[in-house]
Order: sequence, then structure tokens, then C-alpha cells
Amino acid sequence: MDGLLVACAFTFAVSAGGQSVTAHCPMPVYRVIAQCGDPRWPQGGWTVRGPLADARGSTAMCAKSRIIDYRVETA
Repeated sequence: MDGLLVACAFTFAVSAGGQSVTAHCPMPVYRVIAQCGDPRWPQGGWTVRGPLADARGSTAMCAKSRIIDYRVETA
């Protein structure tokens, strides 16, 4: 399987509602995926997928929790 390595820029934000991650990548169709939960128990987390990217990128929000891990998925 051939892999494609693309440099994406990630921006993180923290609010009273939780943490979010926004991805900006130089490709036409992608979305950011975040694993949410408590970092002390990562196996108990859940996955949040952001919408397909537009001019502002793609953002995934971990409501009332923390981001444990994140990645970009191409469509």
C-alpha cells in the first residue's frame, strides 16, 4: 500500500465546553478525527469526527473532555 505524507497544521483551543482541534491541510478532501476522554484512561475514550474541510479547515470538538489523540482522514 502506498502512503501519502502531507504536512498539516493543527490548532488547538480550550473553552469551558471542552477542547477542540482544527486541521488545515494542503489537500482537497479531508477531516480531522479526535479521540476524546480522560488521558488517565485512554481506553475508555470515544471518537469525534469533524466535518469535511472547507476554507476554515476541519474542526473536531471534545465536549466536556480532553483530546487524547488526533489525526486526519482523507476521503
